[in-house]
Amino acid sequence: MNPLGELYNYSKFMVLFESNKDKPWDSWLDFVKLLVPGKQGVVGLLKTKEGGIYCVFKLSQYINNLIIHESVVMDGLSSLSSYCPHFCKSFGLVDCYRNPETVKKESPFVQKSNIPYMISDKMLLQEYIDKSNKFYNYIKSAKINDDVLFSTIKQVLLGTCMAQRRKQFTHYDLHSLNIMMKKCNKDLVFLYVLDSENQLCVPTLGHYPIIIDYGFSYINDMQDGPLWPTLEHTSSGFVSDRFDPITDPKLFLVTVSYEIKQHRDSAGSRILRKTVRNLFKPLSIEWDCGWDETEQHDAPYEILKIIKKYCNNSVLFNNHPGDCIDLIHSLIILPCDQQDSSSFDISVKTFIKEWSKIEQVITDSFYLLYILRGLVDAARYVRSMYMDSETSASAVKTFTDKLHECINKVAKFCNPKNIKYESMLCSIYVFSSCIEDVYQKFISDRMTTKEKEYNDMPMKTIEHIYAAVDSNLPTEYIYSDKTTICIMDSVNDKSFVFKLEPDEIKKINSIHSFCRGTIMYDIYKDKHMITSQKTI
Repeated sequence: MNPLGELYNYSKFMVLFESNKDKPWDSWLDFVKLLVPGKQGVVGLLKTKEGGIYCVFKLSQYINNLIIHESVVMDGLSSLSSYCPHFCKSFGLVDCYRNPETVKKESPFVQKSNIPYMISDKMLLQEYIDKSNKFYNYIKSAKINDDVLFSTIKQVLLGTCMAQRRKQFTHYDLHSLNIMMKKCNKDLVFLYVLDSENQLCVPTLGHYPIIIDYGFSYINDMQDGPLWPTLEHTSSGFVSDRFDPITDPKLFLVTVSYEIKQHRDSAGSRILRKTVRNLFKPLSIEWDCGWDETEQHDAPYEILKIIKKYCNNSVLFNNHPGDCIDLIHSLIILPCDQQDSSSFDISVKTFIKEWSKIEQVITDSFYLLYILRGLVDAARYVRSMYMDSETSASAVKTFTDKLHECINKVAKFCNPKNIKYESMLCSIYVFSSCIEDVYQKFISDRMTTKEKEYNDMPMKTIEHIYAAVDSNLPTEYIYSDKTTICIMDSVNDKSFVFKLEPDEIKKINSIHSFCRGTIMYDIYKDKHMITSQKTI
């Protein structure tokens, strides 16, 4: 039994997706409209031709690897979907052709007369959370009382806790605009089974959150894979190549407590804000947005300082150096390790010298970024071949063919002259390795500083942070025969629903709210003889 009623359309769409994902997307889906965009993405609504089921699509506004990165994160979070409803679910990636000058006001799939070539790209399909509202709108609304907001905060903290424990997940941009709110039975209570010793319950009061937008997120599924996300916001605390257990509760609680205090000057809002200030007082942060307060630059700035003197030889690197670095650093395989960066200058100089030969025949920056992304993808594809002396020559040929194929998608019959393809290939490998060395040193130093501050915090885990919020703002709810308990069992990867007997209801109402979760879980285990397994 699913008390949230969300699985039916998701399951139906997934069946259609698996049957059609290798076909042109518009053979089984229709474009409906664009939705309110995010910071980096173009987001819209599609509908299946068969059955009329809606889904959300997402494209990057820029030429980067945002969509692949979000897909990796959402695929990793899917392992929680059998018991935790707090994360938006994805269906997967499909290929599409899009307008290279995509704006956030019209269909990205329509070719305009002034656009010579559409570009091939990846499009992420994810569930459509219908009849929902932003948590920020809840905060502003006079119709939503404080208790619903505080219940939502607790649900977000415990959902994030489950993802941290299972996947070392960090969202890095967890604020009220990245949380969708859905309605449910007002007597539905969530029981979060974190492990055999920790079970915590939160009355939903008729509302529950779903976290969206994973463009800056980290998840352990990224390990041993490419560094897809940008690192251009490390100064704010967005360190998307690694796990940080404090960032999410910090940014989330600082921002929502600020917004709640701004929009409703109630006793509860003042208690929440004071609690949050006490929790994170040792941290150097901006108290309105939760970002780190530091005079340091972002990690890519350290790269720009080194390569700047060579960028004048390339229009693309001179005008869009950050975008170029984001693409090239996707050759880094996580985790970032110390590398030999002594050849940084020569590798950059060599690569830009060969790259500039492409710029002699193609001048459009968007198409050049597209070609650079294709070049990096080709280099990634042949890397293992190139490192083997017996297949290195074949690797260079394959790289050359793939690069020409990419160029000809946006410039028919174009053949740049005099490129030394092996020099180009070898230099970009060294270039990316040197970037990795700079990143590793810079981010490790930054995290050392942050961890010293974390050690001074009174509560050092998300579980303890939740406990501080709950003890200061307990949810007022009287259990009755109408109460439905939904167990989110992260130990056994299952969810269960059960009702309390009259004597059990009386017992639950008589004890402290912080103890109720464990007592309810014990009641359920006694009834159904579940053997709890302690998490490792």
